[in-house]
Amino acid sequence: MTMPAAESERIRAYLIGQAAKLTIPELVEKVRTDSAALKAAGESVPGNQFDARPAEGEWSAAEVWTHVLEMSEHGARSIAGIIEGGRLPERAADVISGKTRTGLGTSSSLLGSLPGDT
Repeated sequence: MTMPAAESERIRAYLIGQAAKLTIPELVEKVRTDSAALKAAGESVPGNQFDARPAEGEWSAAEVWTHVLEMSEHGARSIAGIIEGGRLPERAADVISGKTRTGLGTSSSLLGSLPGDT
């Protein structure tokens, strides 16, 4: 799917302008700060409950993390597609897929690897 050239250029200019507002160290700090609430929520989940759904139809912590990772990757691909060629991204599905990433481990092992953490 391709968007009109004028719309593509408007979005591209906006994204480039936003990116130019922060240096790389400032961007890392922003991601670290913006991730703090998510990190705190994940740390509150006991490791042995990470894969358990709290109730029927609700997401487990592992499913939430998988969804966060998938949406982050979708966003990155979408921004790159718009900047590089004016391609509209596919619509993201905000549903419980039942999938979890392999290697997520527990809340504490996963949370130590949030962007900007050392």
